[in-house]
Amino acid sequence: MRRELDFYPTGRKLVDVLLRNIKLEGIIFECCSGEGHISKYLPGEVITNDIITGWDATNPLYWNIHPHWTITNPPFSSAFK
Repeated sequence: MRRELDFYPTGRKLVDVLLRNIKLEGIIFECCSGEGHISKYLPGEVITNDIITGWDATNPLYWNIHPHWTITNPPFSSAFK
C-alpha cells in the first residue's frame, strides 16, 4: 500500500552525494519539499512548498518562478498520468 500523498522522504546521504557532485548556486526550488528532508541541506536561497501546504507542484499555474535549479523528490503517483 502506498503512503498518503506519496510521502517517501529522501535520505540525507543522497543529498550529500548530490552536493558533492554538483555546485548549486542561485535560487533553488524544492517544489515537493514535504518535511524538508532535501531543502534543509541545500545552500543559498531555497524556495520550498508542498501539496500539504497548499501548493500542488503538478499544477502548472504555480510555476511562475524562475529558479536556477529545481531539486526534488516528486510524487511518483503522478509520473505516468
